[in-house]
Amino acid sequence: MARAVKTATDLDKPRTLEKLEIERRYWLEQDVDWGIVTELDIPQVVVRNIAWVHGYGALSHLSQPYPGYFEELAARVLHELPARPSSSLRKFCADMDEGFSIERGTTLMLVRHLLARKKVRFRMDEPLDDSVPVERFLIPGIERLRSAV
Repeated sequence: MARAVKTATDLDKPRTLEKLEIERRYWLEQDVDWGIVTELDIPQVVVRNIAWVHGYGALSHLSQPYPGYFEELAARVLHELPARPSSSLRKFCADMDEGFSIERGTTLMLVRHLLARKKVRFRMDEPLDDSVPVERFLIPGIERLRSAV
């Protein structure tokens, strides 16, 4: 399957339509399903969720006490998630920040990093913020967190 991603307003431009027709013909010859996706085709909750985690895929650009510090902390956070399924993400992160004696907000940043790296999963068509119960997160290889304990 192949998709062209354009803004809805781009579809009003003749040159854009010409290019899309060339692309459509190419994929037709390749016998590949082809279509156009605009921002109107993507649910806003998905857009917001992607925006919430998108900038956290890499942490190496952040100042850290030693190389790999945040990755080490992220591994500890990943280990702790299954042990606290009934907690909200906000409470879990506050407890971890305090327990690890790290700056407030660091654990939330790490959870967003784990989501961006797909080490933790969440249904992106459901609202995602720090009020979400931890049990709604999935760790690949482990069933829902509530059944992991």
